[in-house]
Amino acid sequence: PHTPEYCEPQPGVVVDHTSVSQAYFALGIPTGNYTDENRYALHLLNCLLGGGMSSRLFFSLREERGLVYHIQSEVHAYRDAGLLVVEGSTNPEKLLQVLSLILLELYQLASFDKPVDAEELWKAKMQIRGQHLLASECLHTRMSRLLTQEHYFGGRISDETILNAIDSIDFRELKEFSSNQLLPALPKMGIAVIGPTSLPSSLQKEIEEMVNQFHYVANV
Repeated sequence: PHTPEYCEPQPGVVVDHTSVSQAYFALGIPTGNYTDENRYALHLLNCLLGGGMSSRLFFSLREERGLVYHIQSEVHAYRDAGLLVVEGSTNPEKLLQVLSLILLELYQLASFDKPVDAEELWKAKMQIRGQHLLASECLHTRMSRLLTQEHYFGGRISDETILNAIDSIDFRELKEFSSNQLLPALPKMGIAVIGPTSLPSSLQKEIEEMVNQFHYVANV
């Protein structure tokens, strides 16, 4: 079958309206493909950012401020490229504030302006370990992993190999990946919002201006 050519990701903002009461949002940041050598560092950063109830986004936006109904981040990896996605839902009136705080957390993590401490890193590693081993008990998940690993790597990668690779990542490696890979990718971010018809027609422009301001401040 014909394989489409890879297209370089472009930044942008899309806002749509429908018959819902909440505002749903997703931010996508380009990352490496499924076999990228930095994939384990990316998964660790994702866990720190929004991978659970102890993550920065969950604590900042839900626990501390009560601004969101739901917030999480996850990694989507494919043959040619991948995405770090932050998604959630909030009161439409709080949307701009929520997006602004997400951008702040992204830049603070990517630039290490808000450094990762030892306890935070340990919790993230333990969470990934627990989730990985628990998922391994599901036959469907195990078969899916085997097929995916065979397709991309030509053979099985043991749970021990994966978890040891994640455990071995230290602060230096994490900071290096953040500054060399994640931070330069932030200006290529795409944002999608869907919400009620009451969302102002100027919302797309307001989000674009806010994002541009963050990029400008980050580069000053």
